[in-house]
Amino acid sequence: MKNTNVKKNTNSSRTAKFAYNEKVFREKAKHYLVCMVDTCPLRDRCLRHIVGRYVEGDSHIVSSVNPHYPGVGEESCEFFRPNEYVMKKRGMVNFYHDMPGHMEYSIRRHLIRIFGRYKYFEMRKGTRLITPNEQQQIAEVCHLHGWTGDLHYDGEQEDWLW
Repeated sequence: MKNTNVKKNTNSSRTAKFAYNEKVFREKAKHYLVCMVDTCPLRDRCLRHIVGRYVEGDSHIVSSVNPHYPGVGEESCEFFRPNEYVMKKRGMVNFYHDMPGHMEYSIRRHLIRIFGRYKYFEMRKGTRLITPNEQQQIAEVCHLHGWTGDLHYDGEQEDWLW
């Protein structure tokens, strides 16, 4: 009986995840740069192509990759986005808690120069998830200004690397 329950839970979680993905993809298809090159060798692994399958038939205008652009539809496509989850960080409200004041000021000013004021404060408040690439940039800035301690974000969340 336990095996039956485990199997049921696994299937229902897969179904729930699929339904969640479908809902997210349908919403994303309205404003995400999609790809509709059906001959592309990367299409089954490419987030742009997968989301493109969810474009509604009643959409008059769709933002799509130009299939005639050099490299599109090839193994080295610059628009390729892998269909995989990455760990993104959320929020930086307590990020500077252990840092000396002068270091906090220098790091914050440097991050604002890199990301811009609006994007920086979105990341700080947690309304914008911080990608692994952005996390690396933040770590480099902290080390450049002499911080050797751990970096404490408010949380983390798995998401696609749109």
